[in-house]
Amino acid sequence: MNNHPSRKGETMRGMSRRYRGGRAAICTGLAALIGATGLGVSAGAAQTPRLKAGKINIGVCAAFTGGVITYGQPWLQGVQVAADDIAANGGVNGHAVNLVTCDTKGDPVDAVTTVRQMLANDQIKGEVGLAALDWQDALPIFNRAKIVTFTHIGSPDIDKLKMPYSYSTGPSDALLGTAMVYYAHVKHYKRIALLFDATSSSQTLVPGILAAARKLNIKVVANPPLPVGAPSYEAEVQQVLAGHPDAILTQVEPNTAGTVFSELQSLKGGSLPVIGSDLTLEASWSQAVGTAYYQAHVLSVEAATNTQGQSYHLFIQGFLKRYHKQPNYLSVYAYDGMTVEALAMVAAHSTDPTVYSKYVLAVTAAGSGKTNVYSFGQGAKLLAQGKQIKYVGVGSPMVYNSYHRVTGGFAVEQYTGNGQIKTLSQIPANALNSLQN
Repeated sequence: MNNHPSRKGETMRGMSRRYRGGRAAICTGLAALIGATGLGVSAGAAQTPRLKAGKINIGVCAAFTGGVITYGQPWLQGVQVAADDIAANGGVNGHAVNLVTCDTKGDPVDAVTTVRQMLANDQIKGEVGLAALDWQDALPIFNRAKIVTFTHIGSPDIDKLKMPYSYSTGPSDALLGTAMVYYAHVKHYKRIALLFDATSSSQTLVPGILAAARKLNIKVVANPPLPVGAPSYEAEVQQVLAGHPDAILTQVEPNTAGTVFSELQSLKGGSLPVIGSDLTLEASWSQAVGTAYYQAHVLSVEAATNTQGQSYHLFIQGFLKRYHKQPNYLSVYAYDGMTVEALAMVAAHSTDPTVYSKYVLAVTAAGSGKTNVYSFGQGAKLLAQGKQIKYVGVGSPMVYNSYHRVTGGFAVEQYTGNGQIKTLSQIPANALNSLQN
């Protein structure tokens, strides 16, 4: 686990898009929505049950200082909203959750030190955290310690890792690449060109794209490497245009995008449709390529958030009650992880990770005789009655494969300005199953 191509010198994949500070699109009209639905703050929150003495320590490992600090706070907020719901609904077997923060600084080296300190000093029963760069050595430490972890790691490096105590809360970046190609197929494009910068974070999407293109009989006519920070990309753009593509698939950082797409337009390729990764939903990205060009030619694909279901409504109410503002996009994934971890403890009648780890799939897998639940309160009540449940998450349906990788659908979207993102169409998870490696 020590041969990592990306360490301190490389930014996290899609930094700005993964850590969008507002993601106002998922929160538009929330006050009106809550008033219209007549939903309460949280099931059972009006009269909090008496809790037992002693709290359950849960680690929250994220970047609270350092260059990627915008990740840590929204992640902690999502976990805190779940902890509030747990306390308001009787706790985990009667005990409230106590959150213990672990500052990884977004760095793999610092993460190892702080994770070891947490394991030595804080008697945690579970962990919710770790992301793009801080996980490589820290996650194996948690697994060796037999601590159940819920992470938000996009890297395909974990797609087929057998870590029995590790569960994801969001889909793999490889699946994002697959979804981009699927949308090209929906649009009947037969020839595509790839414009991906040379960072390992962007290149993780490419294998999934190539595999899906082969299966859908879509020809990849150009895939030139784009070095970071080059003064010109004219040769690479000419290679793309020489392939006569029907569309371009891309992920490049905003600074690079400004140069690449300016040269694309100057070389008479500006009319080609562009399918971008979720990085292209950033305001900085549309500004870099030009707002008029972006609005006319660029669409983006990202993991879909369940913004219509009961789980979303309950999450939003809890978030607004505590923080009085709209949540960051990432908070929903942290909320899901904490909720599932607590439900697994309740189902197991134990906070011992070696015991309740066996119940994570029991409370997330669909099945005959199971009742869908959308919050800790709903699930804990049914479990107390001896019933089986399936938690439906906010960030995804929380359906796991054999490698504990969560699956889910994707959305085709476009940034419309002022923090607003418009959803144009949906890509269901089952449409991608046969296209994966």
